[in-house]
Parts: sequence; structure tokens; C-alpha cells
Amino acid sequence: MRQLTLETFELESTPVHTLGYVKLHSVSHEEKEYSQIFINDGVSILVINDRKEILMVKVVRPSAGVISWELPGGGIDEGESPRFAAAREVLEETSFVLNPDKLLYLGNAVTDVSIISSKIHMFLQKVDVTHCNAVKPDLDEILETKWWHISEFEEAILKNVIIESATIMAWTKARLMRVI
Repeated sequence: MRQLTLETFELESTPVHTLGYVKLHSVSHEEKEYSQIFINDGVSILVINDRKEILMVKVVRPSAGVISWELPGGGIDEGESPRFAAAREVLEETSFVLNPDKLLYLGNAVTDVSIISSKIHMFLQKVDVTHCNAVKPDLDEILETKWWHISEFEEAILKNVIIESATIMAWTKARLMRVI
């Protein structure tokens, strides 16, 4: 079996990402360098109520040139656990309060395995519909919040209305785990 080793080198760093490169060493002692952008770990949270509605946020994504419907989510602050980051992001983006201890961890995934390296921790929280009316967007970051019925949500994925990878990965993971 062919042995490969990787070395990571940091060139520049900000609170959100690190620009660097990865050096790949093969058994034949061949060396290759690849540019890399390391983005801090993030979270994506699937909040679903007993009417089978999913909490969604509408955000502007300037780097992709789109306005995107997504699950609430964002970056993990330094020293913060993914579970607490998930509850904090939902609160910040929607004003909806979740108990971090009741979040079901769905696992993690890497959103891009080429030049950009970003790990997303995915969570699920089922909530009672009586608590679902008080959702208000953070207007500095979120354009709109909306509860989407599962059928509407799945159709939006098929029609490329929902294109954000962490949202699709969290949904797929929850479906495959049979927790929704």
C-alpha cells in the first residue's frame, strides 16, 4: 500500500480562516505542494417542529453572488464547543432559544475537500410548535426567517432553491439516521 504524509504550513491567519499550503510526500519521495484555505469549524442546525416544519434563514452570500435559504448556522468561537455554538447561532440569527443539552449530534462533514477545508458539525433539535411563533431574524445578518414544511423544503432542494451544502448535508444525515 502506498504511504502518503502531509505537512501543513501556515502563511497568514485571521480569526476566521488561515491561508497556507499542504505539502504531500509520497513513498517515492516525490513532493507536491497545494494551496489551502483552512476555515474555522462551523455548525449547521436542523430545527424541526411537530408540524414537520423546518426553521430556515435567508442570507446574502456575497462570495457566491447569491441570496441563500439555509439552516441556521455559523462559526464556532474560540474555546466554544460545537454544541454551544449551535445554540448560540440559532439564538443570534432567529431569537429562538434552544437548550444545548437537547441537541442531537448528527456528526460532521467537510464542505469542500479541495482547496478550502471547512468542517461543519451538524445538529438536530425537535421543538414543540407552540414555541415556534416568536422567531425574529437578526436584521444585520438575516434577511428573513421562515418555517418550511418538509415537502416544501425537499422540493426546494430538488429545484436548486436550497443550494447551501451544510443544509443539504444535515438534512441527508438526519434522513439516513432516521431521526426525522
